[in-house]
Amino acid sequence: MATRNRSARNRPAKSAGAKKAERAPKKAAKKASRPRAPAGGSAKRGGARQPAAAALTAALPRAASGPHFPGFDTGSFPGENVMRKWFGHPFVFTGFYLEAPCHNAARFTPYTGHRQLLKEVGWGLVVIYVGRQAAGCGSNKLTREQGLTDAGDAISKAKGEGFPQSATIFLDVERMEVTSEKMVNYMRGWIAGLLQDKSYKPGVYAHFHNANDLFRAGQQEFTAQAQAGGAPAFYVVRVPGGTRFDVEKSGPQDLNSFGSTPISFARVWQGKIDIRFETHNGVKFGPVDEDVADSSNPSNG
Repeated sequence: MATRNRSARNRPAKSAGAKKAERAPKKAAKKASRPRAPAGGSAKRGGARQPAAAALTAALPRAASGPHFPGFDTGSFPGENVMRKWFGHPFVFTGFYLEAPCHNAARFTPYTGHRQLLKEVGWGLVVIYVGRQAAGCGSNKLTREQGLTDAGDAISKAKGEGFPQSATIFLDVERMEVTSEKMVNYMRGWIAGLLQDKSYKPGVYAHFHNANDLFRAGQQEFTAQAQAGGAPAFYVVRVPGGTRFDVEKSGPQDLNSFGSTPISFARVWQGKIDIRFETHNGVKFGPVDEDVADSSNPSNG
């Protein structure tokens, strides 16, 4: 979730905080291990050429700790050329931002209307809804009731984009030095709204500094909604620094090991942020963040 493309990136100055010290330039990817996207990038029904992410599984590198899939995200839609050229070089999933209170067309090029194109090319998706934040955008509206209202908005936007039932929507919760009780109330309201509607599954994007607190709060809301033992899916940012993260080699559990507090419940990890630009398959674009996941389609979208 590249900051240059997002209004709600409430990250403190990272040279003084937990994240900038972790940031590092992108390590060069090994071209020999990259799967090649089919020419033109579009699926052909009934034909031999099907660039679905699943077809690339055998060609993708594997982390020692288990299978993983490389992805990227950026706040504004990168355009058709980038999305066709970058698929499989090495990325197989990408972020998809729903229009939301703190991420909308007033500041960003919308993803609205592009889901079908992305699916035709073969992209897996991680669906993101940037709701109210503990500081900055929407911080004066952090209530359970507002969370329920915004859940309804996220559901409506996801249906408008054609996301299938039971897809996961990740609520963006930016880093907090101390986990805010108001933020927890808002997040629990948002989770409750999705659980009560039953159209989509709730997920949470969080910084690893807050992830354990938010995970426990999510479990509590699942229990309150008569789903004891359940919890939202988690998409966690941890930027280890140096060359310890390589989007083509590092797996989710590799990132879990880069800190003293285990976070074993993450399904998607963000390992590098705010990369000014990258060039893949001859096409340059930026800024981007790099992610890995245990699925080629983290939201089942």
